[in-house]
Amino acid sequence: MIIGIDPGVSGAIAFIGDNDAAAVRDAPTYQPGKRRRIAAGEFARIVRAHLADEKLRRSGETVTAFIEAAWPRPSDGAVFAFTSGHGHGVYVGVLAAMDIPTTAVAPQKWTATLGVQKPKGAEKRDKGLSLELARKLFPELALLLRREKDNGRAEALLIAHFARLSVRGELFVPRPPAPTRPEPQPECEF
Repeated sequence: MIIGIDPGVSGAIAFIGDNDAAAVRDAPTYQPGKRRRIAAGEFARIVRAHLADEKLRRSGETVTAFIEAAWPRPSDGAVFAFTSGHGHGVYVGVLAAMDIPTTAVAPQKWTATLGVQKPKGAEKRDKGLSLELARKLFPELALLLRREKDNGRAEALLIAHFARLSVRGELFVPRPPAPTRPEPQPECEF
């Protein structure tokens, strides 16, 4: 079984079994004050429930998790940086306590591999591309991916899909074509 995690408080957790059955859940959160946080105990219960789901997991099947790497950028505020790091740490800590190997993957890597990266010069990525691709790859979950705010679910599914390709050795990272020299142009005579 593969677990894919979009670690934000508006993110999600996706599960893909060896039989390619998939499930997705919103990030479990609680609100101790002004800001939401990831609920570690609820996350552990969700993982245990999906590990026990026979539709997703056969006995003896290995389990691995891929989580989008989180790090603050200079433009991020201190509160965002703390919240982001806290959520990431909760997920990684719970998975470690459950002996589930976890790989952090840079958003640039999985988005470029799956073709949903931000265009050059753009400030942000178009989250609609993630929703569209997730609906194509997981048509049985399309009802859970119908709204723009469902992009956390879509991205968790895409991270899990990236992980599945990686674990199966089917990952193909396209390389840009080698630069070519321009053909010499004949001189124009007027």
